Amino acid sequence: MFVNLCLMPVYAHAQSNGAKSNEVPSSQAYTSSNAQSLNIELNYVEDFPGGCRLTFLVNNQSGTSLDKLAYEFVILDEQGQAVDFVELEFDAILKGKLRAYRFDMEGRSCDQISQLLINDLLTCETPDGASDVCLQKLNPSSRIAGIKLQ
Repeated sequence: MFVNLCLMPVYAHAQSNGAKSNEVPSSQAYTSSNAQSLNIELNYVEDFPGGCRLTFLVNNQSGTSLDKLAYEFVILDEQGQAVDFVELEFDAILKGKLRAYRFDMEGRSCDQISQLLINDLLTCETPDGASDVCLQKLNPSSRIAGIKLQ
């Protein structure tokens, strides 16, 4: 099954009782310590009626602005089995900017997810056209102890 999820950029969020509570203390997406990288961090998850809301922080330290960015993600369940393939599209992000993105994934609670695998780069467009910088400079991480991002 291939699902295309809605993208809703957000700039702040509040924690609620439905979230996975174990967080990793440091956040690579906040810092620019990874020179020339595209840091994508799974920053926060929370259940909503009928699904799981995923919040990502993207810190574009790749050296170029990104006009369009999309990846295919594979969702692995608690047993490590690939249960869904989803396409996540991120809005444009300027060079040196940190942005938050929120995706609602229906039909699966957050505790049913053990890993998000970035399976493929679908789109990466810079002001100069198509590029592989979104794969070459990719640095995924997860702040959520119960869910890996790789």
